Amino acid sequence: MANTSPTFVKALVAGLIAGGVAAVANLVYFFVYKTAAGMESTGMIEPASTIVSSLIPVVLASLGWFGLTRLIPKQANLIFIVVVAALALLSLGGSFQASMPDGSPAPAGFAGLSAPMHIIASLAAILLIPRRAPMA
Repeated sequence: MANTSPTFVKALVAGLIAGGVAAVANLVYFFVYKTAAGMESTGMIEPASTIVSSLIPVVLASLGWFGLTRLIPKQANLIFIVVVAALALLSLGGSFQASMPDGSPAPAGFAGLSAPMHIIASLAAILLIPRRAPMA
């Protein structure tokens, strides 16, 4: 039986592409939302942290995708989608906390800024990684 899993490099490149798309989309959203909401301070969310927080989880997701395609190729797509969607939903909780991780109060509008960014990164992973590193 031939190996139909994507290579490690294809999975990693897919993660970098999906993470890059997520980072660009989240930066656009960051600037549009900040301007529209008239936010002076965004708490811990700034352009650099937006890029890092969009890129790293999506690249890690691509490594998870690679592992799933090796371990359970027939169910890899479904499990990947379910796990990424579940993690996205769990990550939303932090957006709606009254205080930031450093203990300072969350700025007004923080949830509206933060929560969609989690969804954007998750959608980029779900939609792009399996397409950019498909199983043959």
